[in-house]
Amino acid sequence: MYTTNKEWHKAKDFLQKEEWKEALSLLRVLRKEFSSEAEIEHEWIKTKFLLGEGSSELLRSSVAKFPLYLPLQRDMSALLLHEQKYEEALEKTRENFQVFGESSELWTDYGVIFRHINKPFQAKSAYQRAISLNPDSEFSWFNWANMHFEAGEYSQAEQLYLRVVRMNEKNIEAWVQLIISVFFTQEFVSAFHYVCEAKRRGGRLPIFLYWESRIQQQRKNIEEAKHAIHLALQNGNRKIYWEQLISLLILEGKDISEAEEFLKRAQ
Repeated sequence: MYTTNKEWHKAKDFLQKEEWKEALSLLRVLRKEFSSEAEIEHEWIKTKFLLGEGSSELLRSSVAKFPLYLPLQRDMSALLLHEQKYEEALEKTRENFQVFGESSELWTDYGVIFRHINKPFQAKSAYQRAISLNPDSEFSWFNWANMHFEAGEYSQAEQLYLRVVRMNEKNIEAWVQLIISVFFTQEFVSAFHYVCEAKRRGGRLPIFLYWESRIQQQRKNIEEAKHAIHLALQNGNRKIYWEQLISLLILEGKDISEAEEFLKRAQ
């Protein structure tokens, strides 16, 4: 059984740490050894996309190989949505309903599609149906929060993101969206509180440190802002981190040429 395989557990550990290249290397081997296992296929194709190596053709091949594995079928709907093929995405979700039956996840998929085609009432109804089927679905609550966020309704989004992180304090994406929602309301003291809570529960991840720096900058705490962004850069090399450092250096009237060189090589 692949579930007892040491390499599978190593791959899952790499995935949790977002070490995509290391995970993909193991998943390639596991995919050959356990070619009939849909979960391995799913993790392999997801990781390929995360590394920019995925394609519609690859996913279609995996979907055809495992027609009764719902996560892959839902990924196909998500890809069609990403490609802005909205009618095809809706049709694929309808097919999933027919094959797999009603579920909270599929109603949420409907909600996400309706949100993208600017049908907020249908989206809200879909999310409500999803939550009625599974009140503990953080996926449904999170996407409902996203709808409010994208509409600029940051206070409503805050309450829903807060609900998600109370359900799962390890949901990094929900913590980030919660922090951004409060930041956009210019409630910087509350935003800083959420950053501290996120770091306490999810670790000192670079993205948390980046938002800590942004918040401290708004609070005129420039030294604290610089300290946070330097810590972020020690563990991540994203362009937004270098851009934040450059903005702080400009505020202090310092030379930014070295930081600009790093920015060019950042992800």
